[in-house]
Amino acid sequence: MTSQRSPLAPLLLLSLHDPERRGQHTSGPAGGRGVIQDMYSQLAVGKKTERDRHVGRSLYWGPSCYPSVAASLEVSESPGSIQVARGQPAVLPCTFTTSAALINLNVIWMVTPLSNANQPEQVILYQGGQMFDGAPRFHGRVGFTGTMPATNVSIFINNTQLSDTGTYQCLVNNLPDIGGRNIGVTGLTVLVPPSAPHCQIQGSQDIGSDVILLCSSEEGIPRPTYLWEKLDNTLKLPPTATQDQVQGTVTIRNISALSSGLYQCVASNAIGTSTCLLDLQVISRAFFYWRSKNKEEEEEEIPNEISFIHWIMKEGKVQHVPN
Repeated sequence: MTSQRSPLAPLLLLSLHDPERRGQHTSGPAGGRGVIQDMYSQLAVGKKTERDRHVGRSLYWGPSCYPSVAASLEVSESPGSIQVARGQPAVLPCTFTTSAALINLNVIWMVTPLSNANQPEQVILYQGGQMFDGAPRFHGRVGFTGTMPATNVSIFINNTQLSDTGTYQCLVNNLPDIGGRNIGVTGLTVLVPPSAPHCQIQGSQDIGSDVILLCSSEEGIPRPTYLWEKLDNTLKLPPTATQDQVQGTVTIRNISALSSGLYQCVASNAIGTSTCLLDLQVISRAFFYWRSKNKEEEEEEIPNEISFIHWIMKEGKVQHVPN
């Protein structure tokens, strides 16, 4: 069935942002029925504002249309929260019970994005036997898991994106059944593995100095932790090193020749890992005084001088570095 543009979108937005419609609502699942629930309650009992008479006339069901006594529609409890890796499909469950035929079934899925809690969006709508698209960012990615109409109105979201993280509401109306709980709330969290971390050295690499090894990933949900290790036979950090796995830092005090070597940082979270390498080489600066030798010993006299000679302490061995 081809999705169409939703005729409910203007009415939903008016209901969401009109202070006269909002009333007082509590937070959390109990208060999550919110403004859309108020709109449906008004429709079900025949209450109607002047604005409603000009917007969405087909949505009005007055008490004269159905018996005053009706059975109760009940939406099943939701699982609470769903986690999925970015790019993978997600299924958001919603089922309900009703004693009425499904010829008047209306289902609206809404989302309050984590990134913009003040801007609820319509995800998908089923009304009058037709499906209608929600917000443009969901086009081509969202649909009902089964053939509609049905009492299972769960939806899928393909190619999940970080922006899909939020609180989803499934609102069901099936007149003449009224009352009961007609909303289900499910949280969706899109997980992202750590991106390749960036490693760097902070501080002087001269022998006896203190250095800090830094490691951080730009992406990662949940937030990555970082584990540093030295790639030698022991895979242990030097005795003078202290590590902060939350901040991704290692502080090595009073570095020596034994501090030199290849270090690896592993960034990890619930769905993946990523690594970077860093080569630390400790430098030693030495002073040598050259004395002149006596010409009588048949050696050329050399003027007294102080020369700065650079050496690198690598793997416990002294190596000369030309000036």
